[in-house]
Amino acid sequence: NQILNPAGKQITFPGRPVDLALLPDGRTLVVKNRNNLLFIDVKESEVVQTLFLPLDGPVVPLKPAPKPLGTGVVGLVVSPDGSRVYTGDVRSAVQVAGRGENGTFEWSNPITLAAAKVGGAAAPAGMALDHEHNLLYVTSTRGNNVQAFDLMTGESAGQPIPVGVAPYTIVLASAAKAYVSNWGGD
Repeated sequence: NQILNPAGKQITFPGRPVDLALLPDGRTLVVKNRNNLLFIDVKESEVVQTLFLPLDGPVVPLKPAPKPLGTGVVGLVVSPDGSRVYTGDVRSAVQVAGRGENGTFEWSNPITLAAAKVGGAAAPAGMALDHEHNLLYVTSTRGNNVQAFDLMTGESAGQPIPVGVAPYTIVLASAAKAYVSNWGGD
C-alpha cells in the first residue's frame, strides 16, 4: 500500500523494457522491450514505431505459429549517425535494424555469434561500438567470451576472447582495452 511518485514523465506501454539508447538526434529513444524495439518521440512522449523481432522459424501456417524471438536481457547500441540499431536476441544473433527511406526502421541481415562450446545458443548480451575501427563487440553469456564483428561485412573480426563466466556488459576504454562484467564465477 505504498505510492511512489516518479520524477519526470512516464510513458506506459505493454512489455518489459530491459535496455535503452538515445538516437543522435536527441529526440528518439529506442527501448529494448520483451520481443520488440520501441521508438519513442521524447518531446511528444509517444511511441512512434514498434519493430517486432523476426519470427523464430519460417512464416508458414504451422500450429502452433512461430513466435517472435525475445530480445535477451541487455544489449542495445546505436551507430554514431543513427542509421543502425543493434540488439541481441535470445539465441545467437545480433539483430540489425536500419533506417529506411521513410525514416522508420526495418530489420536487415543479422550478425551471427560463434556457437558456445557447451552447445546451444551463444546468448548475446552487452555490446559496445568501436567507431574508429568500425567494430561491434558483443558478450556471449553462454560462450563466456567477447566477440568482435566488422560492421561493414557483419563477419567475425578475430577469435572470441575468453573473459570469464557469463559476461554481461562491456565498456570500451580504448581500442586495446575493455572492461567486462561477469554474472558468474568468483
